[in-house]
Amino acid sequence: PWGALTGREVFPYTIAFENDPTRASLAAQNVTISLALDPDLDWSTFQLGDFQFGATTVAVPGGLRSYSTIVSARSVDGTPLLVAIDAELNALSGVVTWSFISLDPVTNQSPLSAVAGFLPVNDAGGRGQGYVHFTVRPRSAPANGTTITAQASVIFDANAPILTNTAINTIDLAPPTSSVHPLLSSSNATSFLVNWSGQDGQGAGVVSYDVFVSTNGGPFTPFLTGTSSTSAMFTGQVGHSYGFYSVAVDALGNVAARPTSAQASTRVEPPPVQIVGGDRVLGVILLEDHEREHAYGDADVRMLETVASSM
Repeated sequence: PWGALTGREVFPYTIAFENDPTRASLAAQNVTISLALDPDLDWSTFQLGDFQFGATTVAVPGGLRSYSTIVSARSVDGTPLLVAIDAELNALSGVVTWSFISLDPVTNQSPLSAVAGFLPVNDAGGRGQGYVHFTVRPRSAPANGTTITAQASVIFDANAPILTNTAINTIDLAPPTSSVHPLLSSSNATSFLVNWSGQDGQGAGVVSYDVFVSTNGGPFTPFLTGTSSTSAMFTGQVGHSYGFYSVAVDALGNVAARPTSAQASTRVEPPPVQIVGGDRVLGVILLEDHEREHAYGDADVRMLETVASSM
């Protein structure tokens, strides 16, 4: 596996191998694969999985840490061949080894023919490639940020080991963070844009947000839920105040605790009423109540507009 994980999953690993046509000219008779399990994995949960070479798949019964079998195959020239397969976890060292050994079905020894071998040079059909598979769990209660790595070694016949890429997984138990961007303390616009953003450090990444709103200091209720957007228009009412907060969710389902108060607040004030005399604006009437919020509403504004228009 790759990336960020919670540590509660079963980790499935697959090690692929290939008789590379850019390096090899003959079939491989023997292939040995080894891998040392990371110490932060719970080795007691290790289970072998299926493996394959060319068109041959070997199904391994569940729950095994070691397995042996002999499979019938053919060399590239069509002559019969046996493949002895052994797979085992060393419970003391944590090293897992798979071996594929070609045998002459008559002598039960290594084939003498130079073209004999269970793994031909690979082609477009994939005849010279294979894989082994296993599963394992992390140790219980891994710390957030724990890094679990895996790298295998593959040996073809008597050649030098070839190292695979390193698979890196990071335990992500920390929730993402998010916040609503600051708003104007007050505005005459009943509709205004609310913006928010979040971050997840080295975690799995933010995938959605829940945004909540409180009206006039009341309880918070959902404004948007499960949204991947980072902004939206909100429509309020004159004479009301609004508080907002956001909660981010990451790709693993980690969710931050809800804030206990608004991250951003604003108040919708009545618009100023112009006093017009003839063809001139003589002034404006502003509704303000410094003793009590939300003192004036739409009816008050309409009343003042009527007064102003009669002057």
